[in-house]
Amino acid sequence: MGTAVVRAVRVLELLASSEKPVPLSGITAALGAPKSSVHGVLRDLISEGFVEPAEPGTYKIGMKAFEVGSALLHRTNPMSEIAPELRALTRRLQVTSHFAVLAGTDVVYLWKEDPPVLGVQLASAVGARLPAQWTSVGKACLAWLDAEDVAQHLDPAQPSSDGRHRTRAEMAVELAEIRSRGYAVDEGDTVSGIECVAAPVFDLHACCGAVGVSFLKGSKASLAEVAADVVVAAGRATAKLGGLWSR
Repeated sequence: MGTAVVRAVRVLELLASSEKPVPLSGITAALGAPKSSVHGVLRDLISEGFVEPAEPGTYKIGMKAFEVGSALLHRTNPMSEIAPELRALTRRLQVTSHFAVLAGTDVVYLWKEDPPVLGVQLASAVGARLPAQWTSVGKACLAWLDAEDVAQHLDPAQPSSDGRHRTRAEMAVELAEIRSRGYAVDEGDTVSGIECVAAPVFDLHACCGAVGVSFLKGSKASLAEVAADVVVAAGRATAKLGGLWSR
């Protein structure tokens, strides 16, 4: 792949991961490339609609990038079957519900449903990445991988919200427990004060992601009661996709 193409991809990744427009100096520093070269890449990306100028000297991700990402979303994931289950979960429990998939050592959130009144911004956001090993949706996916495949989705250096680390052996024990009971929990490991419950969704081939809910700690019924609803929703989505639940 040509240098210009690699730089363009890295610019898009940088802008997509930033909540605010990024100045030219920040882009050149991240790429380690001459300002003149980065200017040329930005000019081409702007002309094609993948990048947009923001405040003077800063840049943000463009609408064309969203359109390309949306095309992938529609073609490669089962949201048409899963989204109704998320909406039903949110209505029934008055919590935030979401669907996420594994992406390296992270999970990426593909869909989110918020209740009408939400007093706090919860961890998930569409397109956001969070560590798979600490999130309930991530652990729900990891628990149904072959044991030899789990390691590539773990980052031992990534701490929990309170600075804890976990060994691979400890992770293996937790994943076995998750698979046995059918759902995963996150009791503030990702964001302090936020509890999450998630269950895996299966398509014709394997686990294709996880349905989860998030809520303020202590604000809902017991985790086991919430988990029962989440497992049912994940099971319905699995049935719609022609998948089979496996233990």
